[in-house]
Amino acid sequence: MGFRKIDYNILFASTLDHFASSYYLFLAPILAPLFFEGHNEFLQLVLYFSHIGISFIIKPLAVIIFSKIVEKYGVEVSLILSLFGINLCNLITAILPEYSKIGILSSLSLIFLRLSSTMFSSAESFISKLYILEAKEGKSELRASYYYPFFSSAGAILASIAATIYTDNFRIYFLVSSIIGFGLLIHRIKHFHGFRTKTAEDISLKNLMRNFSVVIRIIILTGVSYITWYVPFIYLNSVVPIVTEIKEAEFAASSTIILLLDLALIPLIGKFLENKNYKFFMKLSSIMLSLSFIIFIPNIPKIFLPPSLIFQGIT
Repeated sequence: MGFRKIDYNILFASTLDHFASSYYLFLAPILAPLFFEGHNEFLQLVLYFSHIGISFIIKPLAVIIFSKIVEKYGVEVSLILSLFGINLCNLITAILPEYSKIGILSSLSLIFLRLSSTMFSSAESFISKLYILEAKEGKSELRASYYYPFFSSAGAILASIAATIYTDNFRIYFLVSSIIGFGLLIHRIKHFHGFRTKTAEDISLKNLMRNFSVVIRIIILTGVSYITWYVPFIYLNSVVPIVTEIKEAEFAASSTIILLLDLALIPLIGKFLENKNYKFFMKLSSIMLSLSFIIFIPNIPKIFLPPSLIFQGIT
């Protein structure tokens, strides 16, 4: 089976979701002072990114909750709820008052919104990846497997460009994202046929537990790979403009170039693997990623800011 209309809906929803989440991260130096007043700029960033640490608990919890929804109500219901949640979080973020207007309630609300968005995004990503592979075989299945990260990376690139060219009113981006997202939600509801599919068996919690060892290996590898994203595009993007004379827009522009390279490589590698043993190359890339961290680990203390600098001025 080729690509269905609902498959393209999922791909564009992935672009939109990654745009909103990446835009939030790229704009940390600008948004942190607005929602976490009363602290030095380093502590503001720590508080701004506080949801990331908690999200490592939220993500597996979201998979468990939505897997149960899949078992009881079907894949389609789960994907409708996840996209609705993402859109709602973006909409509320667009209208959330700043710290100067409602105080600490603004800070707590922002953290809660990002945690909620992470939960819905994790469910959307996990379930939609399996759904889009349904009833596909051979090259069609392989294309589906690399189309999803391609569209996701496109969202991150759009966010990087947006952070580079216009930051005066961040709310407009979240508002537009939510409006487009609700449009995709309506389209998704119209094009879902029935509320139970064979995919439900694949995403069920029982099936996940039967393949627990495989799932754990994937979780560990995925978690490690995220470091290659968080360090250059989030941590450095936020800290470098503070400790150097490099402006946020300049750093965001360099991030865009790297992301464009990433976007170009995804389909090229995917096309290359269509007639190759992709499992072998997956193992090879995993080994290369692991080896790269042998060099990275000794330098970890050098890239983190000392606590005395972060908590400067706090009594």
